[in-house]
Amino acid sequence: MISPGLRKKLLLMAITGEAGGSAIIRSIPVANKQKINAIKAVRAATGLGLKEAKDTVDEADEKGWVHLTFDFTTQQRLQLARDFVGTGYEVS
Repeated sequence: MISPGLRKKLLLMAITGEAGGSAIIRSIPVANKQKINAIKAVRAATGLGLKEAKDTVDEADEKGWVHLTFDFTTQQRLQLARDFVGTGYEVS
């Protein structure tokens, strides 16, 4: 059971966008992947360098998904999801 104080704190974090966590990037089978835009989106959301972001997107292509253990805020995850629209990748 969660204490009322902790429950209130978690709720406030979720409302203000301070609660987030990791993200899973999935590769969607489409004819026209926009890999460069996906790499840019990963870089913008995580602050990773070009090589690390490219490796992340490449791994999503190879395995079909990749788990980013970056400590995302809710707003960062939403922005990443928006940036991935039309690229052939999605965030869950």
